[in-house]
Amino acid sequence: ECVPDFMPDILRLFHFILQQADNEGFLDTGIEILQHTLFISEGSISKEAWDLVPLIHKTVMGGAVDYFAKFEPVLDNFVSSGLEFFVTNDDVIQVFYEICEKMILGGTVAEPDDLMSAPMLCECIFHYCKAHSDRFDQHAPAFITMLLQGLQRDDMSHDKVRLWMICAMCDAFWYNADLTMRVIIDSGAYPFFFDGMFSFLRRFTTNWEE
Repeated sequence: ECVPDFMPDILRLFHFILQQADNEGFLDTGIEILQHTLFISEGSISKEAWDLVPLIHKTVMGGAVDYFAKFEPVLDNFVSSGLEFFVTNDDVIQVFYEICEKMILGGTVAEPDDLMSAPMLCECIFHYCKAHSDRFDQHAPAFITMLLQGLQRDDMSHDKVRLWMICAMCDAFWYNADLTMRVIIDSGAYPFFFDGMFSFLRRFTTNWEE
């Protein structure tokens, strides 16, 4: 019960950290505290917590891409524990899209763990939004198209990054196979996507066995 009691103080502290121009000395620890707090906060996301999302967006868009591997579990918790709010709020979905787009299509120079965290977040979104597909279907094509474009980028070609991009696409098929296939065809990614996916998986599994 102590976590809900201290939640407002933790949120205010992290809000303060995100607003500081020189916050690198505190950001790492602050993200970790927030992640664990949200994880054990009885499966609900307060309005005060959601108010942090625009600041996280501003922080990532402002260049804090080297922290994205730590931000991803936090954003994952927002989706999984605040799903009802997420799927009914177009502005929040757009913020999540822009964050993923920054990492996948923005020519971002970052470590593979940070880059692969963007398709991991996309996978989370597809996974949880399946239960609310009637609300999320209008947004899904943009996320699918972003992943397809990312798979064609040289700066997203690291094996770990590419594997998670493919995993996210597999979750898109699980979310809605018909819609995903239509986006692949309409975007001209057929048969490129399937040829590339199976070629990569054959090479990946061969290297793994060796």
